[in-house]
Amino acid sequence: MKSNIKAKQLRQAIREMAARRIREARESRVLAMRGVKAMVKLNAGLSKLLGVSIEIYPGFAGASMSIYHVFADGFKDDKLFAALEMIGDSVPSGKWRSADYASMDDGVREYRFESLEHGVSVELNAKLPSGGSAACRRVKVGEMVSIVPEYKIVCDS
Repeated sequence: MKSNIKAKQLRQAIREMAARRIREARESRVLAMRGVKAMVKLNAGLSKLLGVSIEIYPGFAGASMSIYHVFADGFKDDKLFAALEMIGDSVPSGKWRSADYASMDDGVREYRFESLEHGVSVELNAKLPSGGSAACRRVKVGEMVSIVPEYKIVCDS
């Protein structure tokens, strides 16, 4: 008799857990679809603003896009600010990160916006024009020498 009751309780607990997982999966899918819709709308706005074609990369839990664009006035360009504002307004919640990458060839500031809740990731790589701009330019600040070990494969006869 006791084992019958425990078996019923176990089956009930398994059903409840399965129902909860299904409900969570549906909610996650709804949020991801909202994110994809926001990305399609954002894509149209950014393509028009920047005059470029931008691809959306769909994924299981949402979508992402990467944009590489040279801004005439460097990182103080009005189009850059408009693009960043458009990205931020497209999804209600998300986090921003940025990083600068200066190399011998060019200077890039990467802006990344991610909303895990909505499954959205947008990366905007703002490139300086060659030679820089009045506001921003790539400047040599030093030299670095690095020693890199070299290897080869040696086999015994």
